[in-house]
Amino acid sequence: MVSVSRPLLAFAAARAQGTAGRLFSFGTARHCAGFSSPVGEGKPQHDFKVLNRDLAYSGWRKIVKKTVRVEDEKDYVFDVVHQEEPSVAVFVWHTQTNTLTLIKEFAPGREEVAHGVVAGMYEKNKHDSPLQAAKYELEEEAHLLGGTWHTLCEDDETTINADKYSSNEFYCWLVVDPYVTPTPKPMDDEEFIEIRRGVSMQECMRMVGRGELSIVSSFVVLMGARKLRQLGLLEGDF
Repeated sequence: MVSVSRPLLAFAAARAQGTAGRLFSFGTARHCAGFSSPVGEGKPQHDFKVLNRDLAYSGWRKIVKKTVRVEDEKDYVFDVVHQEEPSVAVFVWHTQTNTLTLIKEFAPGREEVAHGVVAGMYEKNKHDSPLQAAKYELEEEAHLLGGTWHTLCEDDETTINADKYSSNEFYCWLVVDPYVTPTPKPMDDEEFIEIRRGVSMQECMRMVGRGELSIVSSFVVLMGARKLRQLGLLEGDF
């Protein structure tokens, strides 16, 4: 077993106690009352209403301009990245070596090659469930099959929102001890992925601290470490 700092897991553990928001379709205004800061400081938004959702751009993802009225006083317009289907993300752990598998690929947003966890879309016309989508992505991106699967959230229906200006939701998983397949499913045409096996938890946590992983990948790593602790597969501090 290897160790991971408990303070590094504090945020992830706290985040898991909440329920992520769900995607909602374009249409009628959405109203939410009674939303405020837990400690009552700052500028709590007690009452807001989504008045309009206007499509500004449509491509692989969409940009939606949302007009929101706060406290029945003033309207604000927000640009939101909208994705029709949710995503999946997978933390891969190997007990024989106490290491994980990451992938390395070009990140268009950052305009650089970056590390990350296995991830992809849950396409309902191709996948029977989010778990099946996660298994397909694991095979395509990391050339791995099988293993024991655990949800990283409260249950396998809970999703994590990518960002407050995004509608994309992630189903997050831990897979323990998958095996390499010599005949994996092909990657997508635009994917040029390097598979990084044998990454220690210490090295991965340093990547998180240096900002080398996206916020979603960092969250999945922290939640993966938390789940490994719960399963008795990770202990100690460093």
